Amino acid sequence: MKFVQATASFAFSALFGSQIVALDFDTIRYNALLIITATGAIESGDADRFKSFWEENAYDAFTIKVALDSPGGNLAEGIEIGRFLRERTSDTLIEKYPARAPMQSDWDYSGVAEPLGGGGCYSACALAFMGGVNREIPATSEIGFHQFYGGENGAPAAAVTTNTQTISAMISVYLREMGAAPELFELMSVTPPEQLFIPRKEELTELGVLPSAAFENFQLMPKEGDVVATAKNPRNQGSLERLYEIETFCWKGKPMINLYAETAERGLLPDYADPATTHIDSWELRTPVGSKVFGPEALRLYPEQRLLATLVLDKEAAIALASSGGSISLNSYTASGVFITGTINAPNGDQAIAVSFKDCT
Repeated sequence: MKFVQATASFAFSALFGSQIVALDFDTIRYNALLIITATGAIESGDADRFKSFWEENAYDAFTIKVALDSPGGNLAEGIEIGRFLRERTSDTLIEKYPARAPMQSDWDYSGVAEPLGGGGCYSACALAFMGGVNREIPATSEIGFHQFYGGENGAPAAAVTTNTQTISAMISVYLREMGAAPELFELMSVTPPEQLFIPRKEELTELGVLPSAAFENFQLMPKEGDVVATAKNPRNQGSLERLYEIETFCWKGKPMINLYAETAERGLLPDYADPATTHIDSWELRTPVGSKVFGPEALRLYPEQRLLATLVLDKEAAIALASSGGSISLNSYTASGVFITGTINAPNGDQAIAVSFKDCT
């Protein structure tokens, strides 16, 4: 973990909103991609200014990214911007771009607006960044978090404590809704306002700062008199990929996995579910201890329903999966387009999966 000392002006802007450099917006257009740049400190009223700018400029694009480069500022405004981005299903990016020259047209500016590198998004900006559905931090950019202070000069101690607790609860709920790991809020809470917690590259995915398509943090759920472990991840779905939920359980002494689509409409077509048509007659499990291919007796496909497939493991594979995670794949070698894959991220094991397999292992 990396902790750095923030500058005095940064700490002030993180708490009270900077009066130094106001948040400035611009647009960069690349065919079906629109990048909205947001640069500068986040001040009171900037969320409304951003929403108005969006409504006036967010058109003629299939994908919209908001590129942030900001030292932070007003906490509430940052969260409001983040929630707006999530509602609009926008992506976020931490990047610095050159300023537009006076009187430069959209066409001319977009042609020369190449990333400069060295972008930073800290404090309230980091919370706005978390609103992106997909989030990107280039190698030359960084993000920084710290705790927020809820008091004002001269405020009674009890009022300061209550206000701080309210702010902390608001941030915790927001980060959870944005898909962050609980550990991110914990690390923020122990980082003083005058310092920054800057996650290392490997921590960005672990803490949920950068979304992952992997399935993790399985939860135990009762089902038909038994207990199953389940995890969902809508980011695993693509134009052909259907897998939205993975469920592990024990049935008649055999460890099993159910694979689900998000809805029955995203399920397998009858031809896709027919092994004779798709040539899907096996599935593969890869774990840190090795890979294993299971034959047709360990696979069943289901057409036109949310349940895509049931997979049967052996005892050794179930233990390996519960103790270190792994990847599952059902591949079609025809042109049908069937391709079901999912990764269970549990390098240190997943207790819920282990419990769901306990009567089988």
